[in-house]
Amino acid sequence: MLKFYILISKDPGRLWRHFSSNYSNLSPSEAEVVINTTDEQDERDLVEFCKDFGLSYHVTKSNGTPARGKNCLLEIFENSPHDYCVQIDGDDYLTPYGVELYKRVAAAKVVPDAICLKEQVSIVPIGTFWKPEIEIRKFFHCSPGTIDFEKMEEGLKLTKNSEETISKWLEYQKEFYSLAQKYVEGDESHSRVVFMSKKAAKYKFREDFTVGEDTLQYYALKNAHMNKELVLVCNDEAPATYIYNQTMPGTVYKESKGNQNFDWMYEFNKEVRRLEQEGILHAKDVPLLKINYTEIPNMDDFGIVGGCQYQRGEKELRLPANATTKSVNTLWEKYSTSIEK
Repeated sequence: MLKFYILISKDPGRLWRHFSSNYSNLSPSEAEVVINTTDEQDERDLVEFCKDFGLSYHVTKSNGTPARGKNCLLEIFENSPHDYCVQIDGDDYLTPYGVELYKRVAAAKVVPDAICLKEQVSIVPIGTFWKPEIEIRKFFHCSPGTIDFEKMEEGLKLTKNSEETISKWLEYQKEFYSLAQKYVEGDESHSRVVFMSKKAAKYKFREDFTVGEDTLQYYALKNAHMNKELVLVCNDEAPATYIYNQTMPGTVYKESKGNQNFDWMYEFNKEVRRLEQEGILHAKDVPLLKINYTEIPNMDDFGIVGGCQYQRGEKELRLPANATTKSVNTLWEKYSTSIEK
């Protein structure tokens, strides 16, 4: 059985998205809410919200780090009767397509122990204070040559720090992206793990890191996969299953004091180099998730259109990037449409 675990620390208003038909459209019976906060008032507000809407919830003890909340979630999952979990940060949310995909995966005859993501989608704020707007963006994309370090340096100069400090931070950034390009899936700087079995849940988050704990857990799971201890696959997010909500300040923003300090990156890079020396990191990507579709799923959630376009003559068919070749061949004659001139 699969359950969707939502980790949240504040603002009950963030919870409703997971159950709204305009967002994830989860049923309350499909979810478990994990409350992890150091603020007693936030805890009371979240508990009251869960009670009002009939949501199953767990209050856990926080040490102020995101990793502690995530580990609490995994511990609750490990002690539950559920076979698989999808872990969702309270700020983020799944698409309806994502909800259906993970249900499909959990119900399959052969189920992977964990699923990570590439080509991930974020909602990012743009515009001004007086005219706020949002943009849908592949926030973690970092293929070689696409990171503008000159522009990054100009931004760092606005912090009014010394040239020596700015030069140091720029080198941290270069090393960070160089390591990601080598060891993370696809062209991503970070590959979130969303789906886990109880075997995968044994690989906990590092509570000694306030930033980067997700990536370090992913590296541990990838190493376990390469050593044939579990099965990790990667989903190509075309279309998206998991939406990162960057419209509110997150942990990285807070830890960097509003993108004014990047000393945290030194310790993270240092740890990744240590893992590299120990042979724990692997440059080879894990296998892609493949789904055998018998019907075409809804892929147009929130205007986030994705997938692969197949064309033969004047006919076309659009399916998710994770569709098997068998899916394409089976659905071609039934669902292919003529191209409009």
